[in-house]
Amino acid sequence: MPQHGNGDEVAIPRAQRVLVVDDHAILRRGLRGLLELSPGWEWCGEADSGEASILAAPELIPDVMIMDVSMPGIGGIAATRAIHAALSQLKIVLHTLHKSAELVRIGLAAGATGYVVKTDSEEQMLAALEAVLRGEVYVTPSFGPEVTAMLGKKLPAKKRAPREKDIRGQ
Repeated sequence: MPQHGNGDEVAIPRAQRVLVVDDHAILRRGLRGLLELSPGWEWCGEADSGEASILAAPELIPDVMIMDVSMPGIGGIAATRAIHAALSQLKIVLHTLHKSAELVRIGLAAGATGYVVKTDSEEQMLAALEAVLRGEVYVTPSFGPEVTAMLGKKLPAKKRAPREKDIRGQ
């Protein structure tokens, strides 16, 4: 372990390992590039199907997975459910073209802790990864408050003014 000049050991934070799952190679490569260029993140592998992700997760032991929802064979929701049953500590961010509040609800019920739309920015993806690793549920802000209300869950949102808390009773 590295040491300061005074002999004290210095802990170097470990990069967070990410497994990328998508049936489109170009998207896997793009996400890998994003992770490789972003400090604190380590691409640890990829899978091109739900079936492959179920096998890869216990072998690669990532901290977080980016999971496409729509794939041939076992889709991302079913794969998330299976992986979550076996590795409940593993955080899974769903990544999809579908901006659907119902799909968010189904994905979170399956064990995902994040939901990002493929049209979101790289910054949104990194924010989602950071949030789920802190133990938060992350849903892309492009949905707005209606998704929070529909889910009946408290998702990360802007802080409300004290008067607004009184009015809403929260």
